[in-house]
Amino acid sequence: MVVRLAGIVFLFVSLGPRLRYVGYVDLSVTVILCGVQVNIGKQLSPILKLAIHYYDWHKVRELMGMGWWLFVNQVGVLLFVRTDVWICNRFISPEAAGDYAAILQWSNLIREAGGLIGVAIAPMIVIYYARSEMENLIRLSKLSVRLFTFVLAIPISLLCVFSPSILNVWLGSSFVGLWPLMVIMVCHLGINVGVSPLFSAKTALNKVRWPGFVTLLAGVINLFLAIYFVKYLNWGIYGVAFAGALVLTLKNALFMPIYGAIILRQHWHAFLKSYLAGSIFLVGLIALELVISCYIRPVSLIHL
Repeated sequence: MVVRLAGIVFLFVSLGPRLRYVGYVDLSVTVILCGVQVNIGKQLSPILKLAIHYYDWHKVRELMGMGWWLFVNQVGVLLFVRTDVWICNRFISPEAAGDYAAILQWSNLIREAGGLIGVAIAPMIVIYYARSEMENLIRLSKLSVRLFTFVLAIPISLLCVFSPSILNVWLGSSFVGLWPLMVIMVCHLGINVGVSPLFSAKTALNKVRWPGFVTLLAGVINLFLAIYFVKYLNWGIYGVAFAGALVLTLKNALFMPIYGAIILRQHWHAFLKSYLAGSIFLVGLIALELVISCYIRPVSLIHL
């Protein structure tokens, strides 16, 4: 990521700002990273050899079937996280799309942080399932959801309460008025990112068909709902953010915990309890920080 950033800055400064330069750098970095990963893989697992006659085609068919529904799921995810800027640009204005994209970086930061933690937990969930240690798998899933929601409550509450100060220091005073947009974008991520350990459980158990279908359906609903809010209710960029927050929360706060409990043969409300405690903690932090904000208004990066 450092090389990517440095490459983009170098090309922009030396050759002028062109959007295609970002693509050139991304392609170059991806090719280099692929080579590095292959080299690391050979060092870590020198005994692994690839050959067609080693393949178990029954397993290949299983993986292809699973991969199809994971692909469907990813299409739904794209409809959530990659269409909002397009909607702003297409139905509002390029300036609105720019404002939206700038504020979106904080939402992406929380999502990526949660994704990194999820990647660390996913192998343990798969190992427990492979060993038929279902009690440990269930315990780890519940603990992870509870821990995620508690940990994420801290940055999310700070971003919500001190959003005017953050925008002022980060982008300038002209962006301070967008603080409600920032609140809408990040306030729901405690639940929506907090339940991500359940995604690893459904993959380990190969129960990906219904989540894939529901995610795709929710993504389509999000797309049309956002367009409706913008074109017919004139909510502007706030309508786009609200549509995403509403549909994603309904999916992850209701469907995923209940579905996860069903496939793990638990009470339907087992994982609802896991994130409710973190949600209450988030509300408590926001209330406390609102009181603090009455006495402290950061005006610089150091103060912030």
